[in-house]
Amino acid sequence: MNEGWFVTANDIKNWTNTDKRRAEEMLPKIVERLIRASCN
Repeated sequence: MNEGWFVTANDIKNWTNTDKRRAEEMLPKIVERLIRASCN
């Protein structure tokens, strides 16, 4: 069983609906981290 922190689609929807400006600012960094993590 994997342990760690998981984010659901509902978590993302809630975050973007409640803190849209911050979500827009962080999106490029999140995408970069996802790409880098998938390459390792």
